[in-house]
Amino acid sequence: MSKAGIYTVNSGAQAIAVGGVINLGTINRRFGRECCEPVIDLSGASITLNEPGYYDIDVAVTALPTAAGPVTIAVFQDGAAVPGSTNTTTAAAAGNPVNVVSLPLVRVRCGSASNISVVLVNGAGSIANISVKVLKV
Repeated sequence: MSKAGIYTVNSGAQAIAVGGVINLGTINRRFGRECCEPVIDLSGASITLNEPGYYDIDVAVTALPTAAGPVTIAVFQDGAAVPGSTNTTTAAAAGNPVNVVSLPLVRVRCGSASNISVVLVNGAGSIANISVKVLKV
């Protein structure tokens, strides 16, 4: 089992509908087996975890909702919400930036890879920034 980590950032504005997957942007930092298949890799709008074990995931989103009310994100693993990863912040008015974080721990079982994505569950609008840090623990 090797140590590995990735840090992705997308500070470009993205319009996201409720239920939409947030684009994670580009790799800012990464370590862990670069010569062949990385332990953790960015693949489109998801992060691929290629080794069995536990992974600590830290997600920070700045959203600009189209209306006052709750803005909710969730971390998804292989298409399903990770238990306890859904988090909500309430916007006071349309266009007011709100910060929402999620800090789950996920497991990848032997013999399989796993895909991680971030979904806007509630509060359509635009995402001004998202950063994701994943560390294999």
